[in-house]
Amino acid sequence: MLPNDIVITAELKNNKRVVLEPNYSQLKCAYRYMTVNEIQSNSLDVDKKYVWYETRLFSTVEDGIRIIFANIEGTAVVINRF
Repeated sequence: MLPNDIVITAELKNNKRVVLEPNYSQLKCAYRYMTVNEIQSNSLDVDKKYVWYETRLFSTVEDGIRIIFANIEGTAVVINRF
């Protein structure tokens, strides 16, 4: 990972934070929970091994805009709008 790489993160309704890796071709999204150290330092520990989970990607159309989202622990996390 380079210093200018973009990473998708989200804060869930239960105040947990996750790192997201969407896979649009498979309609899946891998995610993992951020550590306290990562949250406090606002950076990722890329050298550690983490447990990754997977959820489905969903899509809907609102006002002519397609919204791609994942549902993680009851929180709808918007991944993309177009």
